[in-house]
Amino acid sequence: MEFNIQIWKDRIREKLDEFRNTWNHIGSTSVYGVLSATTILPVIEAAQSGNWQALMALGGVLSGIGTGLITNKIQSWKDASSPADEISKDVMDDAGLRDEMDELLQKLQTLEMALEVLPDNEKNRFAGTLKKELEKLGNLTKFEATLGGINISKRVEKSLIVTGRNNTINFIIQEYHKETGKKTGKTALPEQLTQYLEWVCERCSTVELRGIKREGQQVMQLPLEDIYVPLEAEKFVYASGKGKTDPGHSSISLSQLLKAGQKIAVTGGPGCGKTTVLLYIAWVFSRALLKDDPEIAKKNLAWNGQLPIPVFLPLGVYGKYIRTVQAEPDPKTRTLAGFISRYLIEKQSSFGLPDDFFETLLLDGRFVMLLLDGMDEVPEEHERVMVRQAIEELVTNRKNLYVVVTCRTAAYKERTALGKGFREIRVKPLEKEQVDILITKAYQHIFRENKEEFRIKRDELIKGIDRLEVQHRQRAGDNVERLVTSPLMIRMLIIVHFSERTLPDQRAELYMRATDVMLSPEYSPDEAVNQDIGGLVGGSREIHRDLSQHIAFHMHMKGERQGREITEDELRSVISRHKSFPHLADDLIRLVKVRGTVLEERLGSYRFIHLAFQEFLAGRYLAEVLRSEGGISGIAYFLESGPVTESWWREVILLMAGYLCVTGPQNAITLLSRLAGVDDDAAQRRSSVSEDVLLSSAGLSGTACLEWKTLSPGLNRKIADRIASLFKDDELMSRSRPQFRALAGDTLARLGDPREEIITLDKMQFCMVPEGEFLMGSIDKDETAVEDEKPQQGLTIDYDYWLA
Repeated sequence: MEFNIQIWKDRIREKLDEFRNTWNHIGSTSVYGVLSATTILPVIEAAQSGNWQALMALGGVLSGIGTGLITNKIQSWKDASSPADEISKDVMDDAGLRDEMDELLQKLQTLEMALEVLPDNEKNRFAGTLKKELEKLGNLTKFEATLGGINISKRVEKSLIVTGRNNTINFIIQEYHKETGKKTGKTALPEQLTQYLEWVCERCSTVELRGIKREGQQVMQLPLEDIYVPLEAEKFVYASGKGKTDPGHSSISLSQLLKAGQKIAVTGGPGCGKTTVLLYIAWVFSRALLKDDPEIAKKNLAWNGQLPIPVFLPLGVYGKYIRTVQAEPDPKTRTLAGFISRYLIEKQSSFGLPDDFFETLLLDGRFVMLLLDGMDEVPEEHERVMVRQAIEELVTNRKNLYVVVTCRTAAYKERTALGKGFREIRVKPLEKEQVDILITKAYQHIFRENKEEFRIKRDELIKGIDRLEVQHRQRAGDNVERLVTSPLMIRMLIIVHFSERTLPDQRAELYMRATDVMLSPEYSPDEAVNQDIGGLVGGSREIHRDLSQHIAFHMHMKGERQGREITEDELRSVISRHKSFPHLADDLIRLVKVRGTVLEERLGSYRFIHLAFQEFLAGRYLAEVLRSEGGISGIAYFLESGPVTESWWREVILLMAGYLCVTGPQNAITLLSRLAGVDDDAAQRRSSVSEDVLLSSAGLSGTACLEWKTLSPGLNRKIADRIASLFKDDELMSRSRPQFRALAGDTLARLGDPREEIITLDKMQFCMVPEGEFLMGSIDKDETAVEDEKPQQGLTIDYDYWLA
């Protein structure tokens, strides 16, 4: 069974919960002795059960195994009839043993946990009793900072409590002074640290929706406290880049993330909520510290230890900084610990805190929760490797430090993956129920003043998404990836729905709106990061979009097997095919590597974040570029040359038609009439295209009309008549393939089959069926039964005959 420091701490806390009700009845046994026994007993119990990982954990805390006094006492304590009594007696009698025990008590934070579990009315008496014991034993100075300020109750500006039950802020400041020996400015530090925490709390407390088109509401802020939903994730073994799962592999809620270990890498796809997780952690800890209330962290993050100061750092900024200091002779200049203070000073958020404040606290690690966002946002792989090394160097020999790093799954491989005991937690795609919950929480806040409007708008959006998913499955099959599986997609849909006051019924219009949002997202809490990585390629969203659709079309031209993903060299080649775009290649590639837009980078390969965006942009290319070059006929000739019969292009064609329906309905009518063969020149083209093209073109045109119901009812009727006439053409039916007959027939049924002999009972034609066993499809055209060599029970259908 696994035994690590976190498990050790959890078991200490369990024992302290028992100790809470008995500490003042312990008789002659000392409080210090009980705390010592409580600390070491989990190791003893693990050793008794044969779990020697506990000794390795002990050696790790004491910086060596097999040489310490405590290690040498393990065997005798393990064999004792009452290990707790033996531990207490030995540490009281042996000063050397006490020194090692003091180190354990400090590093495992036993005293802090004891103060947390005790009732408020017992803490002062407990502290007083322990102080007297420690003074007699000669080790009071080691714990004085923890015990010294329990009675202090001081308020600062804005009435924010910075001392109280646990005196956390004062305790952290005392530790800083103890480490540095500095005394100046001591009285001002509580207020300065409080101002920093206020800044973090405000900075991380909201999620912004940008792109809102309602007057006066171009930006909407949603408070995390109201809308945060802990997502589900998969827990993996300590990250090594090999992707092997733990034999005990299971799901974990991100509300329990910090219980998974002290070094965590949160991975997931673009927009899955990785950054929001870090913002939420920072917000919870800053709020808990400001209110001096550990219960806030316990309730929201399942956190039971010393409250740490949250430090949120975009790794893209650090990667850029490393580039600028490569020539510096002092290696400390490039360290992550040193950069953190520089970054916070740049943000003008240190509020007078000493320059070395955070760097000093990081040396011990107990007092800082380091939240490092976006390792994948470091654009070049060799720079990501340097950042990874800097993180590993920072955590080395800092056994108390908690670090959470985020990175896209695709980039968290090989040389980028973190070692040094980091555990990978991979965020899962959203389930349908989670999508509904996120929408509900967002709209509860947006329409908080009007509950009826909240219910109407929530139901509108949820039903709209359900409709999109159903249509998506109908077109692509039941096993296709769902469209809406990430918080980013939900955010885009909320922006579209809120701006337009309804979710578009036609998915092409939805993708059109969502693409505009995707090409200019602003999700980082650091505005400098947004400006650095969010600059639009070519200086405008329109140029960026035109370049993206150029890439989408040429990727789609590579076919289903090769068109989903391309290398960087292939991407550059595609961009160079347009005379206006070659100079934009570097800017686009850098942007995609750093942030991603509708494109994402996966270890040197590039793809659209969802195939739907590639299909829509390829369709937009047909509607805009091919139409501008060759008119409606140019689009039709291209499609009839092959794509109209390929399933890989089916969705592109439908989205192209939908886009034209939105931007130019008359162009859509002209194109669909041309493809269906109901235009004035259709007869002249009859011999120039294949039977499969005729059927597929008519079927797709009818499907497009069905999706855009208000386009032209008269066109629907014309296309239905056209498909029915094709079915009456025996020669065409005999030369066409069954799948195209079936698709056209399905479209005809939905349009409304005009053939009375098919849909009217009195007009239907029947054939005589001979008495006895009969195989469906075994009647030839002169209605003579064809006897099968081996008649079978039941019905057998000759699909090719009946589809013809």
